[in-house]
Amino acid sequence: MNKAVPEDVSKISRTFTFQDCIEIEFTKEDISRGIEWPIQDDRHAVIVHLEGNITELDTEIDGCLFSPGTANIEEVWTVPAGCKYVGRALGEEVKYAVIRLPTDFMKRLYPSLPLVETMSSFQGFRDPFCYWVTQELISTIESDADADREMLTESALRSLSLHVYRNYGCKPNQSNSSLHLHSDTIRANALQEYVRSNLDRRIPVLELQAIAGATTEVFLDSFRKAFGTTPAQYVIEQRIRRAQWLLTHTETPITEIAFETGFSSHGHFSRSFKKRIGKSPRLYRDHQTVMAKKKLVTYASD
Repeated sequence: MNKAVPEDVSKISRTFTFQDCIEIEFTKEDISRGIEWPIQDDRHAVIVHLEGNITELDTEIDGCLFSPGTANIEEVWTVPAGCKYVGRALGEEVKYAVIRLPTDFMKRLYPSLPLVETMSSFQGFRDPFCYWVTQELISTIESDADADREMLTESALRSLSLHVYRNYGCKPNQSNSSLHLHSDTIRANALQEYVRSNLDRRIPVLELQAIAGATTEVFLDSFRKAFGTTPAQYVIEQRIRRAQWLLTHTETPITEIAFETGFSSHGHFSRSFKKRIGKSPRLYRDHQTVMAKKKLVTYASD
């Protein structure tokens, strides 16, 4: 396990290498003056947002711009090997992890599993499991109890690698369709922008299919491979994602947020939100307010 030296006071990074193939970089950084994060590597990269508010965010992969607007805790960004990625962000002090995986990482860890041809590009995709395992890795690495550290770390890394393989990897010959949204970033970007621009109303699958220009069967198959879920579930995730930001950064009434994010009623919104986030919208807002006040107290004491 190798450890890097911190760079400066505005950015503190620690890098660890495991099994001579998996590299994890944990970073705490002040982005209040704006920041640019470039990545171009012959390895896959998974970025996990762990803590802190990102109020403005644009990401770009191979010249195609994605504009999620903000970032929420538990969200991930994946960068396939060989792709040129740039993230431009503004916000407060944030913590994030970058996990770098060689293209043959599964062959090294699980030789019996098929190789992945590439990795799908995900931008701001909510992944609680990836977030939880990454936090567990931080806790384990920083633990003073050395006896079980290596074993626990290896177990967590294997779980994380298998999760990435199953959810973001593209196996060879997965589909004979002519639509490949995981590599067609222009059409994938168009779909994401269309959803974000129409969250206040119903978005029929047929409208998304028309943008992709494919038959129903081909579109649904390619969409799931690119985004890891169905079009309907993706739209709901984006509605919840937008609601999280509004609850955290504005005082907009919850009923108004419900309609602004495309839910038919306050009750429908509350049930959907609690099912995915684990808290009602009101409790989520209260929790975010308490956390923000704690940060202010911490900064004042420093």
